[in-house]
Amino acid sequence: MATSKSGISLNRALAIFAAALFLAFSSFPCAEEGSLVSDVLFWIGLVPQLMNVAPTENSYPDYQRDRREPVPLDKKQLSLLAADIDAGNKDIDWRAEMYKVWPSQPVVVRHLVQRESEHFPELLEVNTDFLRTALNDTEVSVFTHMTKDKSAISMPYSEYDAKMTNKSEKLYARAIPDTESLDVSSHIDHEWLANVMGVPWARSFTQMLAQGGTLKGRLPLTFVGSNHVWSQVHCDIGSSAFFMLQGRKRWVLFPPSQSRYLYPYGQRRNVAFNAGLNVFAPDTDAHPEFAKARGYEVILNPGDVLFFPSMWWHGVQNLDERTVGVDMAFLNPWGSWTRNSILTACSVLNPLAWKDVVGGLLSGRSVRETFFDGYHKKTSKASELLVAHTLFVCKRKAIARPLGKGHS
Repeated sequence: MATSKSGISLNRALAIFAAALFLAFSSFPCAEEGSLVSDVLFWIGLVPQLMNVAPTENSYPDYQRDRREPVPLDKKQLSLLAADIDAGNKDIDWRAEMYKVWPSQPVVVRHLVQRESEHFPELLEVNTDFLRTALNDTEVSVFTHMTKDKSAISMPYSEYDAKMTNKSEKLYARAIPDTESLDVSSHIDHEWLANVMGVPWARSFTQMLAQGGTLKGRLPLTFVGSNHVWSQVHCDIGSSAFFMLQGRKRWVLFPPSQSRYLYPYGQRRNVAFNAGLNVFAPDTDAHPEFAKARGYEVILNPGDVLFFPSMWWHGVQNLDERTVGVDMAFLNPWGSWTRNSILTACSVLNPLAWKDVVGGLLSGRSVRETFFDGYHKKTSKASELLVAHTLFVCKRKAIARPLGKGHS
């Protein structure tokens, strides 16, 4: 009987997933240069890998073994981002210019923090000097490998600040969550920003997932790094506004239609998806399809804001010795579905991700905290054990609860 019930449950889950994929294929992204047949075959081959029912063909590029130096990409592959608006020019209606392409394409708005200072009070003062004081010995997550997801360790910010420019160590404090002492949230008008981006409901949804634990609904994620570290090209279901506050960053962006040329694979629980090659130093012999990829690049300066839609592939190089930027990502499942329904389905329908969500909530942690825990190479197993223990205790309590009247 147990086997039968399990089988029925499994069959039902597979039927739901198959139906979702059927709907997904109605809006999956096609590569402009590829035929429909080859695109369909690509996605049919990839989905079982993402859902862990087939061996994964793509994986993180091991730059430490490869030792390739960063090289400029072929100009045929990367064009300058066309939607480049100077909000510093008071004669320009930057919103009207932005909406000519947004939300279909990324947009950079230069000097937006200065132009709309009433919505971003003192935001440009969030620099490494400010962080050194605000965070001091607060433990932050520091990635020790640029392309391996589960490589984060906990380190006092003061220690990271002292080590970040040491080129013998590749350390990158990515996605530092907002804290009461940091309080970047008070420098960004969340409601105004979400309305500008056209995703007010996504702001509410994202803040709901950030409730609980230590985040208490705070959304900004701060990135602090030096010019010898970078972020691997990846995509996710968040529509973002990235604020450049100190130093410069070079961004590369690829539309969803280019997915098949980037050798994609899933991050933990398919929370996001990575490119299976180092785009900044590509091995074209191992990844010949990448030569067909077409994207954009843009360099951000302090005060610039880059808006990019969910499911657009993006990667970042730091260009200066000390850089600080803040990401405001609003989770946008519906917009993601319209751009890449297959990857969106693999994210939101991943049963292991839902298990983490339930376990995290039962343990008193926010959903965002639960997922970020998975990137710690030393603590992720402990977090999984905590979730499993919490579920076990709740199950035991449910079994031990006295039955009400009318039950036998």
